[in-house]
Amino acid sequence: MTTGSTTVRRSLGRRLKQLREQAGKTSADVVDSTIASKAKLARIEAGQQSVKVADVRALCWLYEVDQDLTDQLADLSLQTAMKGWWEAHGDAIPTWFTTYVERESAALEALTYQSDLIPGLLQTPDYHRSIFEAARLQPPDSAERQVQLRVDRQHAAFDRPAPLALAAVLSEGVLAREVGGAEIMAEQRKHLLELARRANVAVYILPFTAGAHPAMKGAFTVLGFDSPDDPDLVYLETSAGGRYIEEPTMLLQYREDFTRVRDQSVPIEEYLK
Repeated sequence: MTTGSTTVRRSLGRRLKQLREQAGKTSADVVDSTIASKAKLARIEAGQQSVKVADVRALCWLYEVDQDLTDQLADLSLQTAMKGWWEAHGDAIPTWFTTYVERESAALEALTYQSDLIPGLLQTPDYHRSIFEAARLQPPDSAERQVQLRVDRQHAAFDRPAPLALAAVLSEGVLAREVGGAEIMAEQRKHLLELARRANVAVYILPFTAGAHPAMKGAFTVLGFDSPDDPDLVYLETSAGGRYIEEPTMLLQYREDFTRVRDQSVPIEEYLK
């Protein structure tokens, strides 16, 4: 499954902007060269549109970029028009959530703390179906579309050449809440144990006896990437949509909070034995 074009566009745009600045060129210089208008250049550098190979090569020529790097960026531009796996799901995925699943599909690691529910990447279809049906926000016939979306999201994260490294800390209450009933929760617990056996997945349970902890302000997810052109971020989800934090100080704080709450937790294998 492809990770889609937006992440590639954003990465390519950052690289081209850096090269322009390193070359001492302004947007006016690009306009004067007739390679792109000011508006088009702004969209390219912001990762808001696909980029033609010819445009990349022309910009690299203007910025006096060497041939090897020019060829690399030209090859990268071919991916900016590719569609992401989620686009096949149409309106089954909220617009505000599209950005997150795309970033998740491209991430190297994810650190998440959840206080009320199993993280989406770890849910069984029946668990997710039960959550969806309880929300009653959409017609019942769309439940299966949502379940398939969740399954495809899991494949995109775990079934790629470099699987996402996921560490999840769940409040003890997450397993105590019988979402869908005892049978569905038994299946969900078994699924968590199976996933935790994977080299790239770690699941921890934060017991009630741990008392106060640094994540009491709410659930969060930290996504880490392997490219300096794609900065790490913190994702916070509310009923009104998602919020993204990329400020380095806040990122560090959330990473430290995760480490501390993980240290207060026990591996799920130990908790369920």
